[in-house]
Amino acid sequence: MIAEFVLGEGGVIPAPARWGQALRRTASTLGVPLIADEVQAGMYRTGPAWAFQHSGIEPDMMVISKGLGSGIPIAVLVVRKEFDVWEPGAFTGTFRGNAMAFAAASAVIRFARENGLRGQVTARGKIFLDGLNAVASDSALVGDVRGVGLMLGVEIVDPDVPWPDDAGAPAPELAARIQQACLQHGLIVETGGQYGNVVRFLPPLTIDEPDIAAALNAFDAALSTVERTR
Repeated sequence: MIAEFVLGEGGVIPAPARWGQALRRTASTLGVPLIADEVQAGMYRTGPAWAFQHSGIEPDMMVISKGLGSGIPIAVLVVRKEFDVWEPGAFTGTFRGNAMAFAAASAVIRFARENGLRGQVTARGKIFLDGLNAVASDSALVGDVRGVGLMLGVEIVDPDVPWPDDAGAPAPELAARIQQACLQHGLIVETGGQYGNVVRFLPPLTIDEPDIAAALNAFDAALSTVERTR
């Protein structure tokens, strides 16, 4: 059973704690391993070291990458001891055990622990989220603002198109225009979600408050530009 506890490409959707707890119970009942996909949400991206910690559970395995190397390619599979059943040499590859990648990961882990990255990400994530909510309050194009830590998303909608949700219909074309307008203002963002209408913010975990303010100003300007010209 594989689970991503904060959907990344899926549109920045944090899973409720009860969902993770239900998965843990179900996996244990069925006797299957619970595997946490921490490739994007792990390594303090959401505050805690691992996104599954928001649910207060422990998986049987987890997959880690991206932030673990801080720009150096690395991927790691962590398993409970009872699942480590390969004989030495049974699982090999040309680029496994790369010394530079391991050194980078070790340095990243050490930096995170020595500099209180968990608390820093939690505090600055709240500042960023509050700022996005403030920007969204003045725009009819924003259907939702969500996220945790420094993994944040803004759902872009078209309020003029009928949709069962009162917020408006998903508007991937507008989201793409906002993304390009952000770039013109010096801000790099991604889009994602089921409809491709979620503008995603994944800043460096060491971002400071002046840079958060600059990012918010750029997004506000981009959003206003698209809203005026739609």
